[in-house]
Amino acid sequence: MQNGWPAFTDNKRPVRTPDDLKGLKIRSTPNPYHIQAFKLLGMNPSPMPVSELYTALESGTFDAQEHPINVTWSSKFYEVQRHLTVSNHVYSPLILAMNKAKFDSLPANVQTIVVDAAREAAKYQRELNAQNAGKVLTELKKSGMQVVENVDMAPFQKIVSDSIAKAFTERTTRRCYRLFQAQSNHPVVGGPQEGAQPAFLSARRNAAGADAQRHGRDGVRQRLPRAASSRR
Repeated sequence: MQNGWPAFTDNKRPVRTPDDLKGLKIRSTPNPYHIQAFKLLGMNPSPMPVSELYTALESGTFDAQEHPINVTWSSKFYEVQRHLTVSNHVYSPLILAMNKAKFDSLPANVQTIVVDAAREAAKYQRELNAQNAGKVLTELKKSGMQVVENVDMAPFQKIVSDSIAKAFTERTTRRCYRLFQAQSNHPVVGGPQEGAQPAFLSARRNAAGADAQRHGRDGVRQRLPRAASSRR
């Protein structure tokens, strides 16, 4: 399933280049990589619950926000934002989850029904989301939003990619090392150094890429039979 592709909205100016983002006060998720990316782009990000965002945009506490356009529409952010940039700068999935103990307690034939139904629902939801995107964009234009489409995202990616990849790799390396230590009866000799990028991370990235391709086809995790696999 999917939430969609986030797009920037703001009240200051159309966004076509990274320079247009500089100085904007943007609501972010608490995700440290989101916050870091926005800072690299020259924005001033702060986390806030989405339930409080409309009022914050209306009052000027924030200049900008980023959500898939269906959320911008359903939350009526178009009432308090003038500009929309169809940036599609990150993918926002929805994960369908089920308690593993409950799933394991089901008869095998019922497990199969649950998994098949989840895959069918995911495929339908993704198709419906894609169909609605064009309609929603049309309605946002009718509402008076100034829409910028076909943005060249390469300059944005150039600013953030290396720094975010480095931060993610270092943090993941340290967390995996600590988990391994905690679960091992033997001390680990020569743990990862700061900034080290061991070979297993490349393997994990390759595996993640293959996994993402499978998700794209099925819309749900392939390991669903072990634990029925949702949101941002």
